[in-house]
Amino acid sequence: MKRTFVILAFILVVSLGTGFYHGYYKEYLYEDEVLSYTLSNSLHGGYFNLKAGEWYKGSDLYEYLYVIPGYEFNWGNTMHNQMVDSHPPLYALSLHAACSLIPGRFSKWCGIGLNLVCMAFFLIVFYFLIRELMPESPYVASVFCIACGLNAEMITLLVFIRMYILLMVFTTLCMYWHIRAFRRELSFRSFLALSCITYAGIMTHYFYGIIAFYLAVAVCIHFILEKKIRYVWYYIISMAASG
Repeated sequence: MKRTFVILAFILVVSLGTGFYHGYYKEYLYEDEVLSYTLSNSLHGGYFNLKAGEWYKGSDLYEYLYVIPGYEFNWGNTMHNQMVDSHPPLYALSLHAACSLIPGRFSKWCGIGLNLVCMAFFLIVFYFLIRELMPESPYVASVFCIACGLNAEMITLLVFIRMYILLMVFTTLCMYWHIRAFRRELSFRSFLALSCITYAGIMTHYFYGIIAFYLAVAVCIHFILEKKIRYVWYYIISMAASG
């Protein structure tokens, strides 16, 4: 356990340090990133409500982006804003919580900081996922995690203030659960954990439903072939509870 802790600490310091470096030099927001902030924080609706032909002060526009003092952790407003968007609300709720820590001003670090936390969780789960697949050597998992944490795609997801890196946390947790399900006896708590992971994944992005569907088909076929019909029913009940 001590060696695992040291390895994970090294992976997180190197990967998150690199991500922080790139986040520091982020200079603009893509339109979808602006939408992340307006859906999370705006008291004027999730989209800019601007009249054609009129001039607006910068302060008028920034009010859409940050948390107005006195409205910290106003998740009901975030849910109301999210109704006009096609995506589920978990990331917007999380971003609103991060922005509520510094009310009255906008900062890119609310979104990047949230993504850094998500990246840390992802790398930890990914490490144990690789250990589950290759238990003979912890160093193989370390190489995979470092390569994943430092590649351009991961850094791009980190500085892109949208829900995709949070989605990776739950898809990786889902993969980890299923790999363990093929190899271990499962308890009620195992299926309860699956139900919670599925619910959180769907509430992050509807893309999660794609991987959840194919994994459900694969694991149910496996349980049927292993004559573990009881597990099939538990699995179906877990998915129904998530629904």
